[in-house]
Amino acid sequence: MNAAIHAVSGFEVEPVAAIPASTPHAADELDDAWHHHAALASLYGEFLVLPPVPGGSKVGWVRVKDPVGKNLPSRISGVTGAPEFVAVSVDGRHLCAASVEESHYWVVVHEFKAQ
Repeated sequence: MNAAIHAVSGFEVEPVAAIPASTPHAADELDDAWHHHAALASLYGEFLVLPPVPGGSKVGWVRVKDPVGKNLPSRISGVTGAPEFVAVSVDGRHLCAASVEESHYWVVVHEFKAQ
């Protein structure tokens, strides 16, 4: 879990997509970018997520199925007030996260090497 959090919030992290939060339709662009990269990272339909709530890291990874298949960052924002979350593939090898960094929405991807 710590490796996943570091992969998203570490100093050297570079997003695969950065959307200015002030632009019209920024939330829609974040949704589209996250789903595009999630599909490439084998994170579509069923994956693990750290609950995006205070204390979520204490809960740990939760296996979820997303029957809707679109607008996940916006749906999470509708419940928590922010589109931020970290998801990994069921096998734990691929990460795709949405975060808010200063005045941008970021999509971050990471692949964990097999050990």
